[in-house]
Amino acid sequence: ASAIAKSFGEQVLFEKVSFTIGPRDRIALIGPNGSGKTTLFNILAGRSEPDSGSLSVRRGATIGFLEQDITPSSGTILFDHVLRGATRTSGLAHRIKLLQEELAEAPRDEVEPLLRQLGNLQHQFEAAGGYDLEYEAKIVLGGLGFSEYDLTRQVSEFSGGWLMRAELAKLLLLNPDLLLLDEP
Repeated sequence: ASAIAKSFGEQVLFEKVSFTIGPRDRIALIGPNGSGKTTLFNILAGRSEPDSGSLSVRRGATIGFLEQDITPSSGTILFDHVLRGATRTSGLAHRIKLLQEELAEAPRDEVEPLLRQLGNLQHQFEAAGGYDLEYEAKIVLGGLGFSEYDLTRQVSEFSGGWLMRAELAKLLLLNPDLLLLDEP
């Protein structure tokens, strides 16, 4: 971030803020309520723009953001909810499924290029850890205190603290380059 500033009306939250976050840095942002911590996180996560200054993020970098307020999704079991957080592998898995369906109905002369494309997608899926995703999700959820039974419960059944843990599990499974925890 270089000389970023943000105001709401007459209230200046921050101005001329510059910093660099390195790959192994761990930083705590401390300040009173209303001082702009969440606003700064929203800017870092790309959900808001600074009034001035610039923000640069390395191309391809992923940012995970654990917000203060968690709204439970209804009709989803915990395990599926957490797996959906791994957006890169979820997208690849969906594309692989669609391509497999297309292959089943493709004329013979179109099969070879589709197989090459499928092989490429499967290689990307493997490199992204897609085949180990369910195993890793169970380990992360277990490490955060969820039981085997909890994995099949509806997300909406959990209390606020457990919902926060579920969201944290999604982020840990995503393995972002930058993890923002807003008062977890």
